[in-house]
Amino acid sequence: MASQRYKRLEKRLAALRKSFLPDPFSPTGTYEPNQSDHTRGYILLSHAEIETYLEDFCGDIVVDKLSKYTQHGRAGLVLVSLLSHFYHAHSAPDRQGPTIAGGEPSIGIVNKAGLWFQGRLRDNHGIKKDNISKLVGPVGILLGSLDDTWLADMETFGARRGAIAHTSSLGIQQPLDPQTQYDFVNTNLLQGILVLDGLFSQLKRKG
Repeated sequence: MASQRYKRLEKRLAALRKSFLPDPFSPTGTYEPNQSDHTRGYILLSHAEIETYLEDFCGDIVVDKLSKYTQHGRAGLVLVSLLSHFYHAHSAPDRQGPTIAGGEPSIGIVNKAGLWFQGRLRDNHGIKKDNISKLVGPVGILLGSLDDTWLADMETFGARRGAIAHTSSLGIQQPLDPQTQYDFVNTNLLQGILVLDGLFSQLKRKG
């Protein structure tokens, strides 16, 4: 079952479709000239909503596990993954970082790892493969467990958003087709996000 966070994402994307894209779509693909700008807006804001979904869910999982660790003092999969990435980020390339094999980590170390991850969330600006890896890896999801086609589609959409954000519409020769962009978001992207949502929800319950 989809999480409430995913349902809010779906609802928000539906609202963006209503605000920016024609209804119905033209069977011939012919639109008013200003529709290209509206489609660009749809892409930019859809990207922002997906990025926020990923950041907020990952952040929420870590906060939840930090709170439970403070109460019960046991590190599960999420905190073990978080600490592993935290140590790796603070270790020299030729030196292995600390481990927690000798026992449970101190609350101080766990909180430092949590603050480090919050900084990573603040510094994130995208939904490409590298962005996704840096977000989901520390909460215990291996990039290799995610569908390669979906990751490629996220990479494509992230690049498309970047091109739109940094290019004037005057320099675009081929107008963006609104139905193509809508289908890409709601079929290619959301299906993979729903799978990831299930993994997030499982970690929230058990990780």
